[in-house]
Amino acid sequence: MNWPDMVAACQSPETFPDLFPVYQTANYGDPDNIAYAAYHSSRNGGWQNAVYHNPEADRLIEAGRTEIDPVRRVEIYYQLQDLLVADCPDIFGVLEKRRLGMRDAVQGFHFTPVASNAIEAWPLSL
Repeated sequence: MNWPDMVAACQSPETFPDLFPVYQTANYGDPDNIAYAAYHSSRNGGWQNAVYHNPEADRLIEAGRTEIDPVRRVEIYYQLQDLLVADCPDIFGVLEKRRLGMRDAVQGFHFTPVASNAIEAWPLSL
């Protein structure tokens, strides 16, 4: 399917496909980046969260968004993680660390898992 047709199919449980493969990576280093968009029920009908609805997940996501104590935020997101693994709204896959062929003369490359689909070329030198 073309991307616009896939996204349109996510707008309701009746049209949502049985399998919807999406590669998703965080755009910044905070769990809310994916937690809210992918698992909060207010996002139902979008490609990141077409149908998942759990009031406890919503409560934890909202608590994590508003908590300013970093230790408490970690506890909240661990609880959310446990809940999401138990509910299994997604098949959680991973990509291994990317392997890139570079000559020994290339200097300055450092892998970062945030926005890992884009390689920062500006710090590279020969």
